[in-house]
Amino acid sequence: QILSVREQSFTTPHRSFAASCAPWIEPCVVRRSIIKSRHLRERVKHSTTTMSSSSYIGPVYQQTQEVADIHAAPRFGYSSDFAQIASSDTETQLGYTYGAIFISVLVIVVLLAWFFIVFLFKCLGQHQVGFLSGSRFVEPLRGAYRRPRRVRITVIICCSAIIVFSVLLVTKGVNNIYVYTSGIQDGTQELKEIVDGTVNVSNEMTEKMSEAVTLRNQLVAADFLNVCPNVTALDGESVLSSLIAAETYAEDTAAFASESVKAQTNVDNFSTFLSNYVTWQWWQAIPIIAFMVCSSIFIVGTALAWAEISCGFFQCMQSWIVLPIFTILTLASWIAAAVFALGMVGNADMCSGGKAPGSPDATVVSLMNELQMDPYSLVYGSVEYIVEGCRAETPFLFVSNYQSAVSIAASTTQTYVNTLDNLGTEYLQQNCAGDVTSIQGTLQLLETNLSEQSKNTLEAISLTDCQPLNEIYVQAAHDATCDYSVTALIWIFASLMVLAVCGLTVITLRAAWLHIKRHDVGGADVSQVIGEKHQQARNQPQIEMLEMNGSTHSTTSVDELGMTPQSSTEMWERIPPAVIVDDVPPLLKGMSSERAK
Repeated sequence: QILSVREQSFTTPHRSFAASCAPWIEPCVVRRSIIKSRHLRERVKHSTTTMSSSSYIGPVYQQTQEVADIHAAPRFGYSSDFAQIASSDTETQLGYTYGAIFISVLVIVVLLAWFFIVFLFKCLGQHQVGFLSGSRFVEPLRGAYRRPRRVRITVIICCSAIIVFSVLLVTKGVNNIYVYTSGIQDGTQELKEIVDGTVNVSNEMTEKMSEAVTLRNQLVAADFLNVCPNVTALDGESVLSSLIAAETYAEDTAAFASESVKAQTNVDNFSTFLSNYVTWQWWQAIPIIAFMVCSSIFIVGTALAWAEISCGFFQCMQSWIVLPIFTILTLASWIAAAVFALGMVGNADMCSGGKAPGSPDATVVSLMNELQMDPYSLVYGSVEYIVEGCRAETPFLFVSNYQSAVSIAASTTQTYVNTLDNLGTEYLQQNCAGDVTSIQGTLQLLETNLSEQSKNTLEAISLTDCQPLNEIYVQAAHDATCDYSVTALIWIFASLMVLAVCGLTVITLRAAWLHIKRHDVGGADVSQVIGEKHQQARNQPQIEMLEMNGSTHSTTSVDELGMTPQSSTEMWERIPPAVIVDDVPPLLKGMSSERAK
């Protein structure tokens, strides 16, 4: 019934119709054919609505708990609607921005406060804040002093945590980011292929339509309808009306080609951006490796100080080379954590648009509304149709309608050409006026053109099918952006915060890899003096002693060390182990030699 294009309403004979139009034959023919083409177009629309509709329904986005928790972060009265970032109103944009940067601001404030405290401790010095100023621990000679042990354990734990979370930053964070970008790149490549094919097809459709219009005008100029007025088997009006019905989609086809070119440009730019910037480079691992190396050096240095193994060069390297690099890396970790916190909140908000619980689908539609896009435009309708899972009315219905109209025109033209061939040249010369051969050649060209247009529109229908487009969107938005990306950002933010907090803790407790400075009650530096006496005792086994009475004293008075014994029992208690040589205190060796004399 669709292919039957003969209409009963046109009952006026061809001869009388042509005679009434007289010198204005072309305008009259076109006007009469347009009236007929309106009926054809309505029938085409009705017949192709079912054909263009698809039974495919896209999946519904399921919000994860991580997205919901981050989206619920405090905003202090400001909006959490991500689409407001595209608003033309500056106050609306700032309203969302102020709410999204809360976590980032909190991180920066803690960083500044901690660095200020470390700087303040350094300025106050050892006499005011002790080892917190970066100086060595000062341990009295008497009593247990457990603070260095606790501080060193803390530093070793923090450095170990930095190494562990540096690995997690790569494996759980950066790796998921590149899984996300790989998914986006794959989807972009598939979309690029579809868009490129759509551009080619739409351009061919436009060119073929222009050629068809030219051929149709040639037929009208050759008085196509009246060339064989007595041959009722030739239905020229059906051919002309079907052509005009197809031409009514010319405007839609041109708009489709134009929007396809714009989409191709945008997709190409985005694909180039991903290829150039969102790729793994070897130099990106340098800060993480440097962080791990610095932490390992601090662990070794702290262990050496704990074991009281002196290595002046190694301590100097830690304090003047490794520590400044470590400080820069720690500061960079804090700043990076603040940046990724903002990205994490924005990502969660983007995946929570619309009514609760929210979805990225609603966010995309809201963004188009904020950008004040025409809701009746092809771009708006296409995006809405794809992101909503093919539930709305397809904006590509005109392609299906155009395909049906072109198929009808091609079939009608082919029927006309076949009828001419069946009638034969001799019969046409006897019953037709004018150059029938030329008209027949034009009709054959027209039929070929319409057949190619039919193939192009079928390809366009395949390219604009909702299912593959929605699957690409679901992969990019639901899976990559709202699953892998959120997980990656959470791991990156958490790892950077651990690196930053542990890094500042190590900087604050940097005295851990310095040797302890031991003082007696009087305030003398026992560590240094005892070390010197220990060396002298090894070089000179006998220490010259004078008479042990009230008026005599040794040449190296132990009173300077605050070690003059008050009793024989206290002698062993007061002499530090560092003074003992060969398990015998040098003072006792001197006393033994004196007695021998």
